[in-house]
Amino acid sequence: MAHALRITMASSIESRENEFYSTPYIMTKKLLDKISFNKNVSILEPCCGSLAIVDILKKYNYQNITYFDLFPQHEKIKKRNFFSYKEKHDIIITNPPFSKAYPFLTHSLNLAEIVVFLMPLDYLHGIQRYKGIYSKNLLDKVLIFVQRIILNESPAETVTFGNAMSLAWFIFNRNSIDKETILEFIYIEKEEY
Repeated sequence: MAHALRITMASSIESRENEFYSTPYIMTKKLLDKISFNKNVSILEPCCGSLAIVDILKKYNYQNITYFDLFPQHEKIKKRNFFSYKEKHDIIITNPPFSKAYPFLTHSLNLAEIVVFLMPLDYLHGIQRYKGIYSKNLLDKVLIFVQRIILNESPAETVTFGNAMSLAWFIFNRNSIDKETILEFIYIEKEEY
């Protein structure tokens, strides 16, 4: 029994180092049900992990998708450091490492007109974020999940509710200056998961 506990702890520590937490498919489906983009846009997913977001984008008929990850979870995924990436895209959609969300966001806003991040709702506050982002009126919409969804290493097909942080899709748009930020709520019906 002690051996199994040690394996679990090692797996948990590794997960924290690379911050891989799979995005349940339903979360990306709910985003794309609320927001639709032109199917010809170029989309970047720089933290694609196990392709959870990419899989749903493809199911919604988005084809011009570039994806990579610094810690790929699949052999089809290129290993690449996002901060050395300079190619422009129309949209960036990702579940970034939460501890590095601010530098990910500032770099993303240099590469794309629209940036969509899955992040804790707590990301709405903070002096650095206010001065660097929110005071510039770049936050267009926040799609808040009513239920608390646990992100973990489970396959993206599964969704687990519990005592976790509140999550939301944050939609930043460089052209939304002088517009008010819209808050919307997402409820996941039992039959959807």
